[in-house]
Amino acid sequence: MEDLRAKFDQIDKDRDGYLSVPELESLLGVFGEGVSSMVIDIIKKWDKEGDGKLSFEEFMAMITSANSVQEEEQGLKNSFAAFNKTGDGFITWQELKDGLSLMDRVSDADVDKMMAEADTNNDLKIDLMEFMHVMKKQ
Repeated sequence: MEDLRAKFDQIDKDRDGYLSVPELESLLGVFGEGVSSMVIDIIKKWDKEGDGKLSFEEFMAMITSANSVQEEEQGLKNSFAAFNKTGDGFITWQELKDGLSLMDRVSDADVDKMMAEADTNNDLKIDLMEFMHVMKKQ
């Protein structure tokens, strides 16, 4: 927490205890043009006080949420790897069936249904993005 406080204080150039639009713009300037609208969207989402800037508590909530998303994505990547036995970056029909069979009995029709839902580009296999998309819908 002290580390995050130090980062917050580095960004808070005027030392008022809040991150303003210009302070966040300078931080996100590396992303190029269109940063202002990105910063405004960030502040709108996380500014619970409604004052147009982020307090340390609001900043902490934003960082905690970002860490949760990263942890969720890593969990999904690990799950994908568990199904993808060949390590080729795709889950085939058979790999899906084998993986699901370890958890419970699964019929061919169930596997067909799951493949149809997940395989959005119809290449008869599930890539990581397709897997993550369908799992996030659950």
